[in-house]
Amino acid sequence: MKTGTQNKIKALIVSLILFLGMEMMISFPELITQIAVGVAVLIIPLTVIFLKVGIRSFARASCALTSLLFVGAAMLDLIFVEGFFFKQAYVIFVFACYFLLMGKFIGLKVLQIQHMAEDQQYSIVDFTLLATAFLYYVGFFGLFLYFQSFPLWLLLGLVFVTNFFLFFLFFYFNDIWLKKIWLYVFVLTFIVLEVTWALSYWPNGLLGRGIVLFCAYFLLSGLGKHYLKESFSPKVLRGYLMVGVIVLALVLSTGQWTY
Repeated sequence: MKTGTQNKIKALIVSLILFLGMEMMISFPELITQIAVGVAVLIIPLTVIFLKVGIRSFARASCALTSLLFVGAAMLDLIFVEGFFFKQAYVIFVFACYFLLMGKFIGLKVLQIQHMAEDQQYSIVDFTLLATAFLYYVGFFGLFLYFQSFPLWLLLGLVFVTNFFLFFLFFYFNDIWLKKIWLYVFVLTFIVLEVTWALSYWPNGLLGRGIVLFCAYFLLSGLGKHYLKESFSPKVLRGYLMVGVIVLALVLSTGQWTY
């Protein structure tokens, strides 16, 4: 069997595990925690094996972490998707995205991973990290708003840890020197943390808050990437600000406000 076919089969195996797990979460909502743990027990070791993660293979470990973060975010958000049709559409979308991502990762050589973002404004990994950030933000605010036992400090803690990895992976996959990353990762993470704290008092739903926080991550990661790669320019700044302003305007004008 050709290597390309084997890699597709491997990607299909882990994608089907995620797909079946999410379908079981829909059918048996009272067993969500047990199902999520079962999916994790299966997917984590298979991801490590299929991506050939070793002690010294930092690039492959970064790929594995990216894919696992996406899985966690996707399963978390399923809890807050309402309506059978929307749940099924969401599961199919997640399955397709995860299959494409794992199909991209499996079989890549280390140098290919490190130079994945060359000559691209946004690679498939960048889009995956952006989607993962959005899903986590919506999911975290969902936990904060719908579960009274979920305190603010836990929301801030989860956002801090998640954003640290998201910023780091985003810069790493854009081929930015590791020693140059750390300070900016911490600074940008704390900025997002402050935005999260402010949004916790907003009279808006989980989707509106999640989108606003995602805009903050999108702007900071994109502008930070261009700054660190020394490709920052007024044109780049205008482009990112235009996208951010348009999205925020749509959210503020169409979002459901509660007082």
